[in-house]
This record gives sequence, structure tokens and C-alpha cells, in this order.
Amino acid sequence: MTRRDIVNVAAWALGTFGLALVACLPPTSHAVDGPQAKAEKIDVPKLNVKGCSLSLKLAQREDGSAYKPGDTPAFELTATNPTDANVDIAYKITLMGIRPESRASRMPTMPRSFWQQDRSISLKAGETATVRIVPDTTLPASQSVSVVLSSGQESVTVLRLPGLGTLQELKPAPQGIEEQTRNQASSQVQSVRIER
Repeated sequence: MTRRDIVNVAAWALGTFGLALVACLPPTSHAVDGPQAKAEKIDVPKLNVKGCSLSLKLAQREDGSAYKPGDTPAFELTATNPTDANVDIAYKITLMGIRPESRASRMPTMPRSFWQQDRSISLKAGETATVRIVPDTTLPASQSVSVVLSSGQESVTVLRLPGLGTLQELKPAPQGIEEQTRNQASSQVQSVRIER
């Protein structure tokens, strides 16, 4: 290869690299910081079935105390039918636990279902109903717990309870909260303090 060929190849490579940068770089962002920034509303995950929406949240305890390992959790399912027809919906709630990974293992630990229940609800046109669900199981210590709400082929993880240590406090998150400084997990996760 001559010196002229090397210069041609280098010029074409630089030109191609420049075009790739122009094509692949994102456009400038107009993100606003400070007092002009709007607070994002944290939505409750919902499962949409037959035109209706189902949502599930951790229920408040009667005495207002936090859930701890060994406690039986309680959930509130809210079903809304905005349509003008009566609807029957079959759904399933599954509690899945995942143990911390072993440091000696290369494979991640697979989640295992430790409680599930098939249920159904009938809604009249325009009706909203709330059902309290108390599983016949307890919250395990030293496990992360996911709560999955499903109907047919559709499913959504409505709640994740991390548990790498001992769950020290587990309280329901306030509904419709608007936060400006939530830098933790996704909006679908309620917060839990963990003692390590």
C-alpha cells in the first residue's frame, strides 16, 4: 500500500465516523432544572383488561404500624369499569420471592412463586370497586418479594419489596404523590428501608 492509499483510507474512515456521529447523537435536550421543573406524578401500575383497569397496592394496617418479616401482608385491589357494559374479570395475584445470590454462583437466582390465588370480580357499567385481599402466607425475611397481577396473557408487576437484608419497615406508599427528588428505583416500586 502506498502512502496515498493510506491517506485515502484514513480520510474515508474519518468522514464515515463524522457522519455516524451526526446521525447517532441525540438532539439537544431542553431539560429544565430547579424551580421551573415540573414535579412528576408517580402513577400506580395498572392492568388493563376488557376496557377496565385493575390496580393493587399494599393496604394500611389497622394500627398504622409497618409490615415486618413474618407478618401477613394485606392488599387492596381497585377495579374501575369506565365502559357502558357490565364486565366480569378473572385475575390472578402471585407473590414471588427471590433469595440473595450466592457469591459462589455464576447464575442469578430465579424467582419462585410462594403464593398465588385466582380470583374474579364483576363490575357494573361505570362502577369502581375496592377489594381487600389477605394472603394466607407471611412476608419472608432475606428475600425480595414481587407482587404480580395478571389476567389471561397480560401481567404487570405492581409492587417490588427489596429484601437483601432484614426488612425493617414496610409501609404503603401514599397514593397520587408528587415528588421532585425521587432518585431511587422506578415509579412502580414502593420504598422499603433495609437493615444490613
